Amino acid sequence: MNSKYIDILLENHNLHDIEKNIIYKYLKENKINYKNNIIINNYLNDFNEIKDIKEIKIKNIKELGLLMEFVIEKKEKKDTGSIYTPSLIVEKMIKLNTIKNKKILEPSVGSGVFIFSLLDSLNINNEEEFNEVISNIYMNDINKNITNLLPIFFSIYSIEKGFYLNSNSLNITNFDFLSKNFTNFYENLKFDLIIGNPPYLSLEKGYLKEQIENYKKEFKGIYKVYDIFGLFIEKSLNYLNENGQLCYIVPSTLFVNDSFEKLRKIMFEYNISNIVFLGDKVFENAVVPTCIFKLEKNKQNLIKIEENNKTIKTEISKIIGDKSTLRVGIDFDFNEEIINFIKNKNNIKIGDLLEIKEAIKTGNDKYFIHSQNINDYKPLIKGRDVNPFEINQHLFLDYNKEKLSRPLNESFFEKEKIFIRRVSNKIIAAYDNENLYATHTLYCAFNKELNKEDYELIEILLNSDFYSKMYVTLFPFKGNIFPEIRTTKLKQLIFPNINKIRENKECLLNCLNNKKLNQDKLSVLIRNMLK
Repeated sequence: MNSKYIDILLENHNLHDIEKNIIYKYLKENKINYKNNIIINNYLNDFNEIKDIKEIKIKNIKELGLLMEFVIEKKEKKDTGSIYTPSLIVEKMIKLNTIKNKKILEPSVGSGVFIFSLLDSLNINNEEEFNEVISNIYMNDINKNITNLLPIFFSIYSIEKGFYLNSNSLNITNFDFLSKNFTNFYENLKFDLIIGNPPYLSLEKGYLKEQIENYKKEFKGIYKVYDIFGLFIEKSLNYLNENGQLCYIVPSTLFVNDSFEKLRKIMFEYNISNIVFLGDKVFENAVVPTCIFKLEKNKQNLIKIEENNKTIKTEISKIIGDKSTLRVGIDFDFNEEIINFIKNKNNIKIGDLLEIKEAIKTGNDKYFIHSQNINDYKPLIKGRDVNPFEINQHLFLDYNKEKLSRPLNESFFEKEKIFIRRVSNKIIAAYDNENLYATHTLYCAFNKELNKEDYELIEILLNSDFYSKMYVTLFPFKGNIFPEIRTTKLKQLIFPNINKIRENKECLLNCLNNKKLNQDKLSVLIRNMLK
């Protein structure tokens, strides 16, 4: 069933008739005998058959549930931040956790994909065990239309498995997980495992201002621009038993973004035993870099990290950086090196050597930027005009300080400096001694105490693969769509002091030949300079 076909159905029929017809077709196509099932019979007792729905071709109950979620979301036209989790990811999350004989909560259960995968993993052999396991699983969702269908889905699942489902075994609630209603209902309950995929939605988009103010009083982790999944994490911690497990799939920005600094500090009070970085291609309709994490409510300090088919085991205290960010990335050994570079008191941060600022924002490029120099305009470059050791200037700026959206003083540009590209997946730098002006797609780096020779040596260092690797190791990009180098992060990179740079002048220059760097030779040199 494609999106367009569902739109047509929703235009001509009510939601409940569509739901019932799809479920009826699924039962019929899969030859499921539901005659003795009271829940299903009562549900299908009265509905109008839609002749347009001829066949749905759905393989299993998980696919049926996901289709129903999709139909409901289409009908409601409301962004709840829900993203449907692929089955392979669900199975990976379940394998990370101890499932058997556990009391389990899924606070944003949707159509039950996690729970069905969880039940499949247990290889249940008899009806008594089946109902006992289900009686220890608690399912909640904010959407009443979907929670109303869960008894139907579980009835179908039980028939497919050959078991009788005792409807009293089902624990299904329809609350906003963050609400007082949920808190009051679940007040005396604690769980061995909380698992799921919480909503990815900014707090400002999901709730009214008054409600946000209440959350700020209730949740300790809220900071700057915040997301609902952060609140889910913090609230879930309150419902874990001692040694209980919390396993969520969330945006990997959780471990690097300043907005989650306070939440990370709360989480690091416990044992984050596993993190699996998944990249940004997990979800079909959402480009968001994600990770799976497993937190255990105890004080152990060991963590296992998986990324790009590499596995690392270490003490978590060794990889926590400034603002409780997680220093994990493409090369764990390199992380260890960086920690040692930081300990060397002779080293400095780039921000100690260079003042780095974002250049001019015009507010209207078409009005201020020109291809010809008409009235003594200023020579101008944009980000794309800068390559390593090379600047291609072909534009001009009508420099009107009163009208520019964010002007900078002429003295800011009319001096020696290094330009650094803002939008890039690596550090790209070029030295300028021609008083060029620039737009905000470039940063200007300068220090009035430096001379031309110093700038050229620093230019070599900045264009090294070594420093691009250090940047992405300490500050992984949030995605591959328009990755940005940030000044606040760039300034934190560990750098040799200027005397050490000058001492290695000949060696640095020998790494450069016709604007091409011998990157291997340069990396060895930089390491030696930082040790």
